[in-house]
Amino acid sequence: MAAARALADHLGTDVLTIGTESWSDPAEVGLWHQARELDERARNGGRFPWARTIGALLGLPGPLAPLQPGIDLSAPDRASRRLDSLVAAGLARGFAGRLRRGGPPLVTTHAPLAVAVERTSTARVFCVVTDNDLPRHWAPLMASKSNLQYLVPSRRAFDRLCAYGVMRGNVHYTGIPLHPRLLGDAELPVTKANLAARLLRLDPGRAFLDLHEDAIARRLGPLPGPAAVMPPLVTVVVDGAGARRRQALRTARELLPQVDSGRLRLAILSDCRSSTAEAVELELHRPDSGALARLGVRVATLDYTGDGRGGMFDLLGESDVLWTRPSELVFLAALGLPLLITACDGPYETATRRWAVHRGAAKTWTGDLGGEQIARWLADGTLAESAWAGFRKLPKRGLFRIEELVNGQGE
Repeated sequence: MAAARALADHLGTDVLTIGTESWSDPAEVGLWHQARELDERARNGGRFPWARTIGALLGLPGPLAPLQPGIDLSAPDRASRRLDSLVAAGLARGFAGRLRRGGPPLVTTHAPLAVAVERTSTARVFCVVTDNDLPRHWAPLMASKSNLQYLVPSRRAFDRLCAYGVMRGNVHYTGIPLHPRLLGDAELPVTKANLAARLLRLDPGRAFLDLHEDAIARRLGPLPGPAAVMPPLVTVVVDGAGARRRQALRTARELLPQVDSGRLRLAILSDCRSSTAEAVELELHRPDSGALARLGVRVATLDYTGDGRGGMFDLLGESDVLWTRPSELVFLAALGLPLLITACDGPYETATRRWAVHRGAAKTWTGDLGGEQIARWLADGTLAESAWAGFRKLPKRGLFRIEELVNGQGE
C-alpha cells in the first residue's frame, strides 16, 4: 500500500480498494475473497516443510521454484490455473467494465487484479511489483502473449518474470515508488537534506564521517552544524498480529531505558488505527497514562488511506533507524534510512531481507539484541555506513520513472 499511496499522491488520483462492493459487482466480492486466500496460500506455501507436504496433498499452491539462469518456469502452476478459473467466473469483470478503451491506464500494486483486467479488457495495465520475488500466478497464464506491463523494484523480480515467460520488453526495472514527501522532486532535495542531518545523528563520534566526508559532501552538500545534532530517532513498526506484534512491542520495551537516559529517541508506527498513545502504553506494560509522552515517545498510525499529509510520512522522514519486518517498508532504505530487520515469514520476505542486507543497507535483528547493540553501532559508525550504502546502492527515483512509463514518455 505504501507504493500505491505514493503514486496516487504524486499523480493526483485516488487509491481504490478492489474487492469492495463500490468497485466490484456484488457477485465478484466472493471471488475476490477466494483470490485473496489463494494469494496468501501461495505466499506462505513454502514456509514450512510440513506445509509443502500438506499443500501438495490438498492441491494448494506450491513454494517458489529455484531461479536459475536459462531455466524455463513459464509452465502454469496450480495457483495460476486457479486464478484463471476465477477470472473466467467473473473476477474483475465489473471493474474492467469501467475502464474505457483509450482512456487512462490502470496502475495497480495488486498483481491478480492486473492479470484479470488485462485478460478481460482492452485497457492499458501497469502492475507495480512491491516484492523482490513473486509467485507464478502473478504473471498471466500465457505470459508470452500478454501485453501487461510490469514495473519492478529489483533485478531478481525482473529475472523471475522473464523466467515465467513475460516478454523482456514488458518488464521495466524502475525501483519502487517512494512517497514524494520523502523525495521532494527528481533531484531528491528532501531526501538529501534528511540524510545529511541523519548521518550526524548516527555517527556522533565521526568514525564513519571523517573517512567519507568529501564523498558525502559531493552528493549531499555541506553537512549541518553540530547544533543540529540530537539523539537518533529509532522507529519501531508494529504491524501484523500474534508473534510479530509481540516481538515489535518487546523491542520497543527494550529500547525504553535508552530513551529514559537520553541516548535514543523512540517512535512507534502502528497499523492499528485505534492505537492511540494510551493504547500503546498498555501494550508496552506502561499503564500509567502519559508515560510515553513524558519520555518523548511518538506514536503514529501506519495509514495509507490518507492524502500523504499525515504524521506517518513526516515521521519516516525524521527517523534515523527503522525496525521492521521484511515488508514493503524495507525499500525505504534507498532514502538512506538504515534498517533493523526481523525474522522472515516465507520465501518472499526472505528475498526482501536478503536484498537489503547484501547491499549493506540493513542489519538482521535477533531476539538477543537490544539498545546496547544500537549504542555500539552508533559508536563505531556502523549505522551511518548502512545509511550511506542504502542511499548509494538502492534505486530512489522509481516514482518518476514510473510516471514517465505510464505517460508514454519512457522506453
